[in-house]
Amino acid sequence: MVDRYCALSNLVHLRTLNLNSTFSFDDDSLSALGSLVNLEFLRLSTLDFTGTGFRDLSGLTALHTLDLDGSNKLTDEGILECARTLTALRHLILGCLESMEFWLTSAAWRHLAENASPTLTRVDIFNIELTAADQQVLARFEGKREGL
Repeated sequence: MVDRYCALSNLVHLRTLNLNSTFSFDDDSLSALGSLVNLEFLRLSTLDFTGTGFRDLSGLTALHTLDLDGSNKLTDEGILECARTLTALRHLILGCLESMEFWLTSAAWRHLAENASPTLTRVDIFNIELTAADQQVLARFEGKREGL
């Protein structure tokens, strides 16, 4: 599937990329984005990937906003890879499609809080029911909490 997206790797001056609801975008496809070193905003919402491919994005040192809203196959491990790899990230958007259950466990929030770069200061969360413990962990970050 990476072949569908390999042409993106040539767009090294790209600053904003919206792959919202892109057909067949998966974890292998993420590696095609690794050379987009000037990327500042990336929307990967409503996609079918777990997030483990974030480890291939360590070159995205300018990326400050990542929108993962509605990516319902994102896993705890994927959030951990995101937190460890995207060192310039300042704003993360997570949410669940209203018709689906949220998929991350409390461990994912701890991964995010414990492993995120100090630059990550804002996490917006939509349509996700958080426990009191989750809310306490996420208190480190500013952001919207809607639909809880």
